[in-house]
Amino acid sequence: MQDQTRDPVKDTFDTLYTGVGLAQAFAMPVHAWWTRLGTAGEMYLGGRLSVLGWLMLPVWPLAVQPCDYRAMYWFWGATTLLLVCHRVRHLWLRRKGFRPHSMFMGLSRLDRLGNGLARRVLEPVLTAALGFLLMHWDRAFGLYLVWAGMALVVSTGYVNAIEASTVRQMFDARWEQEWMAERMKEG
Repeated sequence: MQDQTRDPVKDTFDTLYTGVGLAQAFAMPVHAWWTRLGTAGEMYLGGRLSVLGWLMLPVWPLAVQPCDYRAMYWFWGATTLLLVCHRVRHLWLRRKGFRPHSMFMGLSRLDRLGNGLARRVLEPVLTAALGFLLMHWDRAFGLYLVWAGMALVVSTGYVNAIEASTVRQMFDARWEQEWMAERMKEG
C-alpha cells in the first residue's frame, strides 16, 4: 500500500472550484435569457458547463417530486431555441467585426444601469423573485429559478473576481515594464 499524503489546501480549492463550476452550470440556462443575443463569447454559452446546465433542466423535476414537469420541459425547449439564436446572432456579429473574448459573459438586457450592476445584483434578485412568484403555480420551475438566482450570484462573483485579478496582473506587468525601461535608460 502506498503512503499517500493529501494536501488539505489543494483539496479545499478543488472542492470550491467544483462548487463554482456546478453553480455556473446551474445558472447558465437562466443566464442565457438575461444576455443580449450574440454578445456572449463563444465558449461562455457553448462550453462544457453550458451543456451540463442545459442537461440539468429536464432532470431537475425528478429532484422535486411530486411535481408537474411540463413547465420545465417547455423552458428546456425554449432555452434550446434561445441558445441556437445566440449562436446565429453571434456568427452574424462576428462577420460585422464584433469579437468578444471567448469567455465574455455578454451584455445584459438590463445594462442601462451598468452591466456590472445588472449582472451582480439585478439578474440574481429578479430571477429569485420570479421563482418565488412562480412557485405557487409550478413548484419545480419556481424552485429552479430560486436556486438559479443563487447560482447566478456565485457565478458572476467568480467571473468578476477572475476579471479583477486579470486586470490587476496587467497593471502589474505594465508597471514592471515601465520600471525595467527606466533601469535600461539609466544603465
